[in-house]
Amino acid sequence: MRSGRAFHRHLFVRVADPQKRERMIRWARRRGIDVRNPGPIRPPFAPHRLGLRVTLLQPNTVEAALEALAPSPNRHRVSLSGRMFALLRYGDRDGRYRSRSEVVQALAQAAVNAGFPESWLLRVLLDPKNLGGQKVAEIAARNGENAARRYVTLSYRKALQRAAHSPAFRNGSDALTAISEIAQAADARHFPGRGGATALAVLHAHIAIARRVRGVRYGASVRELAEIAGLSSIATVSAANRRLEQAGFLVHLDKSWGGGSARYLLKLPRSVTNPNNHTSGGVRSIVRVGYDPGEDAWRWRALGKSAWRVWRVLDGRTVGELSALVGVGRSAIRKHLRSLGAWGLAARDGGKRWHSVHCDLDAIAQKLGSAGARKRQRERHQQERKLMTVMFAMGARGSDRLARRERALVLIRQDCKKGGPSSAPATETRTVEANELKTVVPEAASVCPRSSSKSHQSRGAASVASGESEPNHVAEALYSRCSLAQLGDSEAT
Repeated sequence: MRSGRAFHRHLFVRVADPQKRERMIRWARRRGIDVRNPGPIRPPFAPHRLGLRVTLLQPNTVEAALEALAPSPNRHRVSLSGRMFALLRYGDRDGRYRSRSEVVQALAQAAVNAGFPESWLLRVLLDPKNLGGQKVAEIAARNGENAARRYVTLSYRKALQRAAHSPAFRNGSDALTAISEIAQAADARHFPGRGGATALAVLHAHIAIARRVRGVRYGASVRELAEIAGLSSIATVSAANRRLEQAGFLVHLDKSWGGGSARYLLKLPRSVTNPNNHTSGGVRSIVRVGYDPGEDAWRWRALGKSAWRVWRVLDGRTVGELSALVGVGRSAIRKHLRSLGAWGLAARDGGKRWHSVHCDLDAIAQKLGSAGARKRQRERHQQERKLMTVMFAMGARGSDRLARRERALVLIRQDCKKGGPSSAPATETRTVEANELKTVVPEAASVCPRSSSKSHQSRGAASVASGESEPNHVAEALYSRCSLAQLGDSEAT
């Protein structure tokens, strides 16, 4: 800009990169240019103190000047990750990709996520130093550079489409923002039917895990999801996961194998075009503290998940509004409101509007007989995980997992049938052969009893002797008494 006096100019520059900005400041000051960063300077088009004329030089219009100073869409451009740089420079050394086309597509996605233009991608893929671009180089050598450019353009457009639907996160804050949008979309989504409340509780569990890891890709076992959602059956969790996949909230990336957790992708359904503009009317987020579906009071045979789904969205709504919001009939809404009101969890004002009341849910669970259900479930799942650990130490793989589990159960059951409850020390062990497998198992006295109660011990011994030993008994016995090394050696024999 011409600042007013002759040969006096004002230059306004936006430099997003702080290191580059410092280099430019040092370069300008070495040449005698007065840099105000920060510092007072007369705003553009502000009147000169002497009344001199102030005009734009380049660009010559206000609109063009504002556009030039606007933040660049690639202002957050970052370099490629170490893995992507190695893929570009050295090719697929680990055999991660099935073809060279997948390598090019992965590099195109990395370029889009980092903010690099299509011209940069074409240039680096044609560089003979980069082995990851061999396919593009072969196309250019065989059909010309225009053919290679068309191929790269197609890959780049596919990467742009994927990035538009599932943008890459550069920090945890971006991921948490996306997870909040998913939670808002879940609040506005109807899950009708008997399993609707269960599906919403499992979705809550997925969102809780995603918030914990600060990402939409995470590992979660069905047992962990059952504990967070407050569900007793892992089969119910699996059914809810399938329903969430059909609804578009969940993608099952990898199945659990080798005792690990399954991998999931939490995402917005394609039907949601504007996640920040829902008609939920201010529904509470399903991850808000105090509305945990895993509380013992919301267990089956207590108040239930359907009552939890109604309770968390009361907010001064009428029966008709709740019916439309939750997606169930008015008679079912009235039934849940009567139950919530009887336990002091809901109250109606002078009119027809209902409000949620926060009470001691632990005390309610105590009266309903469901207190401690989550704790007992976690303990049972821990024992089951121990059993899985022993199974894989025995070499269980793939379809053989169930067979190995049955073998482990047979060993304990046969041991209990032969010896029964004995007075032998708990540390005493003996070798049993079953199904051509030798292993060391504990005495029946360390397996059959479950508690100090004599009647309970007798019932436990009878059930084991009849071949109905519970998995948690076997898990605790195998894990705490058996040697994993011995199990592995016996499998080898």
